[in-house]
This record gives sequence, structure tokens and C-alpha cells, in this order.
Amino acid sequence: MLVTIIAIGSRGDIQPYLALSKGLIDAGYAVRLATHAAFETLVRNYALPFFPLDDDTQEFFQSERGRKTLEAGEIALLYVYRLARFTEPLVQRYMQRCWEACRDADLILVTFLSFLIGYSTAEKARKPLVATFLQPSLLPTKFLPEPAMSHLPQWPPLIGNLFNYQSHIIGGAVFWRLFTPAVNRARQNVYHLPPLPKKSLFGLNPSDRTKIEVNFSEMSYTRNQKRRRSDAKTNP
Repeated sequence: MLVTIIAIGSRGDIQPYLALSKGLIDAGYAVRLATHAAFETLVRNYALPFFPLDDDTQEFFQSERGRKTLEAGEIALLYVYRLARFTEPLVQRYMQRCWEACRDADLILVTFLSFLIGYSTAEKARKPLVATFLQPSLLPTKFLPEPAMSHLPQWPPLIGNLFNYQSHIIGGAVFWRLFTPAVNRARQNVYHLPPLPKKSLFGLNPSDRTKIEVNFSEMSYTRNQKRRRSDAKTNP
């Protein structure tokens, strides 16, 4: 069984999927890691099959526009807006390369930043898709806030749970609104697919939940949230 992992972003976004790739190989799967050309040496140093999503030897956020995106810091809306503008001219190329990387795969595995491209590729290739995020960002939950809204109050618990759940709905809608225009153009130009639905898949409709398996890594994220909740109880 061949698993193609599509990983887009900085080294911090890519690194966990090196470990995941090794684990899958150890479990008997064949793996292909599709990511930026800048990380080819890194991927091959782990003895992993590599597929380039671009030809740029400069790391994802090291260009002038990439650094400007990072300068938004913790201003979540500004960061997401700049990230959407930064990735907009890259989407069509990524989608073309993803087709080459995934057309013979049995399963497509995506990260947060590659979700929309991977979803479109899986739809075109009729392949199953697994979304493996480092933070809870696809399905709403009352237990953890959307990462961009991590400073929401958590005490009392009833209010914290309400804020947490709604933060995923709002964050997903904003992300969807900013990123889908470029993806829809690429879907039409590259895959000849109809546009994505207007309603965000971040907060999935029941009919869509059967199409995607969703997992996220909660170790460090949950540890930080527990610390914040403990502080809130101590200082309500």
C-alpha cells in the first residue's frame, strides 16, 4: 500500500511528518513524501522517498513575502490574510505536482496547509484522504479552542466550552473564505472540477465526514491548554 503525504509549510510544519513517514514504513507501508524542494536533503537524510512540490530551493517563509507573513506574529487574522495572499500564486503549481505525486497512491495524507489541495487531488483521483493536523482545526470541539484563538477564556467551564466550539466555526469560515478562491481556480484549470462548496468543510457537514479521516497531534497542544486552564482556576 502506497501512502503519499503532502506537506506544505516551514520546516516546523514538515518535521513531524518525517517521523510519521518512518513509522509508516516500519509498519510495512510504502511512503512518498511530497514537499518543498528546499527540504529534499532533509527528507533524503531520513532515507525517505521524496517528491518535489516546487523547484524553489529557498525555504517556504524565507522570501520577502514569506517573512512579511510571519511578521504578523500573533495577530491571527492578519497572519491568515497574509498567508492566503502569499500562497495564492503557488496553488496551481502545487496542485499540478500533487497529481503527479498521488495518482498511483492508495491513500493521500495531508497536513493543515495542504488540506484544500489534497482534498481536491483526492476527489480527482478518487482516493481516500486522511487529514493529520498538528492542532485541532477541522472538526469543532468544545474541549480545545481553534489554535488562532488560543487566548479565549476557559473559566468557567461552560463559557470556555462555548467559546471553544464557536472558535472553530468562526476560524474555519474565515480560512475557507480566504483560501478557496485560489483553490477553486486551480481546481477548474488543473483538474476540471467544480468549485468547492460555499460552506466551509472546517466544521464538516455529516455527508462530508465519511470522506475524510481526521486526526491531530494533541501532546504539546493539550499540555499548554491544561496549563492555561489550571491558571484560570487558580485566578478566576
